[in-house]
Amino acid sequence: LYQAALGRQYQARLLPNPTIGYAGEELGEENEAGQQGAFVEQSIPLFGKRRLEQAVAAYEASAARLNLAVQRLRVITDVTTAYHEVVIAREALRTAEKILQLDVEAVKAVRQLVDAKEATQLQFLQAKLHTEDSRLRVINARQALAAASRTLAAVVGVESIAPEQLAEMSLTVPDELSWEESLSKVLSESPELAIAQTMVRRARCQLALERRK
Repeated sequence: LYQAALGRQYQARLLPNPTIGYAGEELGEENEAGQQGAFVEQSIPLFGKRRLEQAVAAYEASAARLNLAVQRLRVITDVTTAYHEVVIAREALRTAEKILQLDVEAVKAVRQLVDAKEATQLQFLQAKLHTEDSRLRVINARQALAAASRTLAAVVGVESIAPEQLAEMSLTVPDELSWEESLSKVLSESPELAIAQTMVRRARCQLALERRK
């Protein structure tokens, strides 16, 4: 679409293609030889009309370029989001595994206390129950990591991705923006808004061009 828009913009800068033809009459008046000959016609648009045509094409090219930038930004956003989801899921699994390891050690310690008559059987059962809960959290964390990895692989376009091979990253919370700051950022940086504004200008030029026809 962008290349096609550039082509239309280039074409708008050129004069219309000339018309070349041949005309003639087999017989003229009183059976005399008819008139024959070639002709060339070239339309010359008025300066204002041609300027409007060029403006319409230029706005179309600008909108196509912005739309291409939007598509690229969406791809980058999708990949970045999926990557963050994998890293977060990986860290959640590591945390769950560490907690499970501590719970397993706690069960052993409570077992020893029970044997030494310093803890009750109920406390031992509670420790084991807590360990089973932690084990279930590890299973859920592994499933979440596998799902996030499949999503990232689909977004990137590969068959599979090994989560442990992804680079480490530090998660930082962005500064909170006020309503006025958020609105100003959107108005100044949004490519979708820029496309809409460009198409409005293009429509105005097209309307002015139609009125000249």
